[in-house]
Amino acid sequence: GMLPMERLKQFLADPDCAIAGTVGPSGNATRVDGGWKLTGKWSWMSGVHQSKWVILGAFVHEDGKQLMNPDGTPEVRQFLLPKDAASTLDVWDVGGMRGTGSTDYVCTDAFTTEEMWVRAFSGQSNHPDPIFRVPFTYFGLGLCAVALGMARPAVEGLRSLAAGKVSAVSRRGLRDQAQAQYAVAKSEALLRSSRLYVRACFAEIWNALKTREPVTLQMRGRTRGSYVNAAESALEAVHLCYRAAGGSALWQKGPFEQ
Repeated sequence: GMLPMERLKQFLADPDCAIAGTVGPSGNATRVDGGWKLTGKWSWMSGVHQSKWVILGAFVHEDGKQLMNPDGTPEVRQFLLPKDAASTLDVWDVGGMRGTGSTDYVCTDAFTTEEMWVRAFSGQSNHPDPIFRVPFTYFGLGLCAVALGMARPAVEGLRSLAAGKVSAVSRRGLRDQAQAQYAVAKSEALLRSSRLYVRACFAEIWNALKTREPVTLQMRGRTRGSYVNAAESALEAVHLCYRAAGGSALWQKGPFEQ
């Protein structure tokens, strides 16, 4: 929201203007003629392989001095530059979340122009739309949505499995077993209720932004709590379905192992 309108229009006019980044300061930005030079290494750059741009948090230096805020803390800004201006490292060797590609990004004296910086989630904006003034609390909204989305196929998978699976010993159908019925019902309640709670809490923040009222600490706290509740509810739902599916849950082709 702090970018000039013409520059913002250029971004939004490109359907492939994906941006990856880390807003925390993991490098330094030094003012030079016409703009800034950035040096540092940033981790957790989710989606960087598909992005055209990166946004990098950095400490700010001018005239050989580090800029400080009035409260004595270092000035931090987020700078935008083309991804190809520096290097993406191949270090995302992890046991989970492999698909996010959240690897490291490193640059040395990478240049970006004067206007290409923001203060992310600061509430400051040159534009009237509320989306440009969301607080940092907004960040977790996408994360808990992923968890809820991952849990949904497990519930549907158990429902589908139970319709046809029969015990080789008792010849009793899975759909007739109380454990499976409980798992489906409980998982549905967990996912639906936590999703509604997230939407209600964030709607409170969004309405405050639209009317330019303060986003209070209580609003932020409730919303952050709803994210945690959603993620934990999703995890519990998957565990319930996994256990109820029995040995069928082990196959990688199924929704439970995935």
